[in-house]
Amino acid sequence: HLRDRPEIQDFLFMKRTIQPEEGFSYMPLESYKNTTEPLPTVRDFRKQEEERKVLEPDKPQTMDDMLAALQKKFNSPSGGNKIILFLSELREHAQEVEYHCPDGSGVTGIQTNEAPVKYLLHRHPKISEILCIVTPTAEQSAWMLFQNSVAQTAAKVKCTLIPFRGETDFQGEVLPQILSRTEDGDEIFLETTGGLRNAVMYLLLISRALSYAGVKTAGAVYSNYNQKEIEDISHLISLFDFIGGMQELTAFGNARSLRSYYERREHSVEIDGLLDAVDKLWECITLCRARQIPQRM
Repeated sequence: HLRDRPEIQDFLFMKRTIQPEEGFSYMPLESYKNTTEPLPTVRDFRKQEEERKVLEPDKPQTMDDMLAALQKKFNSPSGGNKIILFLSELREHAQEVEYHCPDGSGVTGIQTNEAPVKYLLHRHPKISEILCIVTPTAEQSAWMLFQNSVAQTAAKVKCTLIPFRGETDFQGEVLPQILSRTEDGDEIFLETTGGLRNAVMYLLLISRALSYAGVKTAGAVYSNYNQKEIEDISHLISLFDFIGGMQELTAFGNARSLRSYYERREHSVEIDGLLDAVDKLWECITLCRARQIPQRM
């Protein structure tokens, strides 16, 4: 195997040993004070390390140690699955209403966001935090009620208040806070019912911005008050992935995003064939294999 070649082993040893923050410098010959023997090679150091491990084996790490090391390396105290929503104000004389869910279950809620959030928490138990974009009036009328409702449904889920004072501070205040609370590999769920009439446009903006940070929008729901139903609108959100994939294909000839879109849903074998052909053509262009281009057209 290529990995077993001595020069590859030397390189991997250097990669493990040398830390990025360490400096490099040359040693003057007069400082070395040895003109009769060559400097030890990387292979010499590697063999010494291997002999040391045989005589003094490293203590195995516990699972807690490994998790702590990963958390420290990737700085991920806030990682996980999250819900993002605009908190609605609590209407005067609001009554508890029961809603039918897509999975056949039922949930209840007084405040607008309650029922869809309960459905998401029941459906996706790995959710660890709810990022709530909250206006001053919504904070005054609904914030405490919403927190209590979440605590009764999923006690370990954290509710984070992100103040929203007006449209002018969304880009400068709200969006940076959401970006700071998410990281590459997270999954978000959008609750699109609450907030102002244009709240869904802000949520779409958040979804697209997070996609460039490696955060996937895994689902979206809407609470239909007239029909007393929680509607799953994830397919509508995923259409933005399709449109983005088409733009990537026409602009750069890359079918990666389109392939990712179709992998999550049923599709015909003809689509796979088309994407394979596009990938092969893109590879020829990228690697400057001009003679193979006519065969891939």
